[in-house]
Amino acid sequence: METFVSLTYAITGAAILLFLKPALADRDNPENRAFVVFIIAVALYAFFDATNLLITGFGLSLFLQKATITAGILIGISWLLFAVIFSEDYTLNREYTIALGLYVVVTVLGTWFNVGNMIIGPGAIVLETLFWPDPQLGFFILLGGAYLQILLGTGVF
Repeated sequence: METFVSLTYAITGAAILLFLKPALADRDNPENRAFVVFIIAVALYAFFDATNLLITGFGLSLFLQKATITAGILIGISWLLFAVIFSEDYTLNREYTIALGLYVVVTVLGTWFNVGNMIIGPGAIVLETLFWPDPQLGFFILLGGAYLQILLGTGVF
């Protein structure tokens, strides 16, 4: 079952990359740059998650889980950034740009250093063949933040 799900994720991630072609045709457009980051983050999320479903070792699975979380952070923030740039009602000022940048730096560093196991716990074995790191409170806060950014970005339109 994990192989089927993993293959589905991988195919979906690869198919999403097809959306890059029109955006890359006009690279100078700020909207397109934010959209490119969004599409690449979605594809990486699918790829990392697909690969993690096939891994049974702790070290590589933990790395892939952190990479997946990082891609998720970039999905939320790039969608919000795309929406603000695309919208005619909002402007991207210096303070907003700094706040978004700090959010990305703090959350990505927090994910990779995982101080006190606040993001990912020591782990659990599921189905005896699949290792999946144990999400902690920090993970759910990051997940909620990404969903909030996507909702806010969608509301900007």
